[in-house]
Amino acid sequence: MESLKEARDQDPYPFFADRLARGPVHWDEGMHAWIVVGYDECRFIQLNEDLFAHPYAELKGAADVYGGPKGVLLLQGEQHHAVHNFLLQHFTPATVRRYRTDFIAELVSARLDAVEGRTHVDLAAEFASVVPSDVIAALLGLDWRDEELMAKCRRWNSTMFRWTETFGEDEEAYATASAPPFPGVRRSR
Repeated sequence: MESLKEARDQDPYPFFADRLARGPVHWDEGMHAWIVVGYDECRFIQLNEDLFAHPYAELKGAADVYGGPKGVLLLQGEQHHAVHNFLLQHFTPATVRRYRTDFIAELVSARLDAVEGRTHVDLAAEFASVVPSDVIAALLGLDWRDEELMAKCRRWNSTMFRWTETFGEDEEAYATASAPPFPGVRRSR
């Protein structure tokens, strides 16, 4: 694989391992972008966002897909830091311990109960890929027990990130990702 762009629908980790073995930073001609795989180099980029282009902001249609120009995934600079600091207060060790007893234990048990007694279970699809979205839904006050709602949320999330994987170039993925996720509910802009 010559470019990360070729990794769509493939396991990208061999690509990353190969690049890391060759060094921490590489030009990817297929993506027309630098690929940074070294820890120290990635940390530098994350801590110096004013020096580097935002990964989503330049994608054609990003504001449509991510909820407008003030969508949380598009924020930069002080706006990003303000939201980040606001969210951090909801993830202190004491708060996370409270979440564990308030809802995480229940939702994990419910997901495990759903597969109990079965001889074949796809843990990735039926547990690992649903528990994080259940937790986020509970944090947002949504009913994580509502399977129809949660299926819609997961589809919506999947369409957004599927579009991101195309680097904003796939019109069909854009149309799907920018469509209203819940008919009758309008996204704020």
